[in-house]
Amino acid sequence: MRSAALRHTLLLDMLSSIRVVDTAAVAELDASDWVAIKATVKSHRLAPLLHWQLQHHHADLAIPPDFKAYLEASYKQSTLRALELQRELTLVHRILEQAGIPYLALKGSFLAYHSYPKAALRPLRDLDLLIHKSRVLDAYQAALDGGLKRVAEYPGDPLSFMKLSQHLPPLRSASERANVEIHAQLLNPNMIVLDQPDALEETLLWERSITRTMGTETLRFLSPTDLLLHLIVHAVDHHQFDNGPLILSDIAWLLQSEPIDWPGFWKSAAAGDWLKSCVLAFKMTERYWGPQPIQWHEVAPLNDPSLPAIVEAASLLMLRDYESRGDTRLTQMLTDKASLSERLRFIAQKIFPSRVSISALYGKKADSPFIYLDYPRKWWSLLSSRLPNMLNVQSSPDSQAETTRLSQVQHWIHGNHKPHHHHH
Repeated sequence: MRSAALRHTLLLDMLSSIRVVDTAAVAELDASDWVAIKATVKSHRLAPLLHWQLQHHHADLAIPPDFKAYLEASYKQSTLRALELQRELTLVHRILEQAGIPYLALKGSFLAYHSYPKAALRPLRDLDLLIHKSRVLDAYQAALDGGLKRVAEYPGDPLSFMKLSQHLPPLRSASERANVEIHAQLLNPNMIVLDQPDALEETLLWERSITRTMGTETLRFLSPTDLLLHLIVHAVDHHQFDNGPLILSDIAWLLQSEPIDWPGFWKSAAAGDWLKSCVLAFKMTERYWGPQPIQWHEVAPLNDPSLPAIVEAASLLMLRDYESRGDTRLTQMLTDKASLSERLRFIAQKIFPSRVSISALYGKKADSPFIYLDYPRKWWSLLSSRLPNMLNVQSSPDSQAETTRLSQVQHWIHGNHKPHHHHH
C-alpha cells in the first residue's frame, strides 16, 4: 500500500482539469490503495466530481472497473439527491416566508444549482440558512412548527449552541431526507469569545444579496462576492481545509459564472485579517483549475517566497481523514503549545469546558444546578474515544505528517498571532 501522501497527490490530480496525472503511478496502485481512495472520495463527497473529471479530462487512466462503476452510480444518485434537496430548500423557504422571517441561503445551495455545470457535481451535506441574529430563535421555532424536527444526536440547548457555534442544533426535514442548519453567524465562529459583531452583520450584506428562481419560488442568496469570502473563511479558517477539495471547484465555478466586486472583496478580506487565507485558497485553485479571473489589487502575501511550499502542504491537507480530523487538529494545537504550563492549561480547558459548552452538547440550561451531572458524560467521551484516537494520531506516520503540515500552514496563515479557534 502506498503512502497517504502519494494517494492524495494522485487523487487531487485526477480531480483537476489541468494537471497531468502520473499514469504509471495510477497503474501501480493495488486493491488496498483503491479501497483507501474510495474511502477518501466518499468522506469528502467527491465521487460525482471525480466521475465527471475522469470522463472529461483523464479518460486514458487505468481505473479499476468496479471503482468506475461506483463513481457512475454515485453520480446518478447525486442527480436524484440534488432534485430532492431542491424540494426541501423550497419547503423551508415557504415556512420562513410565511413567518415573515428574511433569510439568505448559504454555500452549496447556491453553488450546486447556479454555478456548477450540473447540480449533481456539488453534493450538499446540509441546507444552510443565515438568519439575522435578532430573529434566529423565531426562525428555529417557525421551522419546528412547520414540521421540522430536532435531531437526536444534537439535544443541545439552542441558545447555548448559538453562543458557541455559528448555527443552532441541526434540524431534520419533515421527510427525514435533509438536515437544515440555521446560522446566526457567517464569519465569526464563536460569539462568546469574540463578543464583537459578525463581519457580515452590517445591513449591507442583506442589501447586496441576490435572488434566483428555483422552480416556482424566488429564493434569496448571499451576493457572489460575500459568498466567495464566506467559502474561503469557512474552508481555511474554520476548517483548516479538512472539508475537502470541493472548495477549489466551488471557487473555480463561482468565478466562472458570477461577477465579483474585487475592490469590495479585498477590502472585506483585509478587514477580517483573511488576506493570507484568500491568497492561499486562490493559489490552490489555480494549481488545480488553471488561471482564474482574479483581480489581485497588490495583495502583499502574493510575494511571499514560501507560498508555493504552503500551497503544496495545504493541498494535501484537503484530503485528510474526515473522521479523525478533530483529533489531528487537537494534536497539532497541543504540540504547538510552547511551554508545559500552556499545554496543561489547554488540556484543562478540554477536561473542564464551560457550562455553556456542556449545555450546548447535552441540552440542560447553562444556569441549571443539574448541569454538573453532564460533565461525566463529557469525560467518558474524552476517555473512550478522544484519547485513544489522539494516541493513534501520534503513532501513525501518515497522521504525524498531517499534523506537521497543519502546523506549517497554520503558522504561515497566522504568523505570530493566535488563530481564533472554531468550537463545534
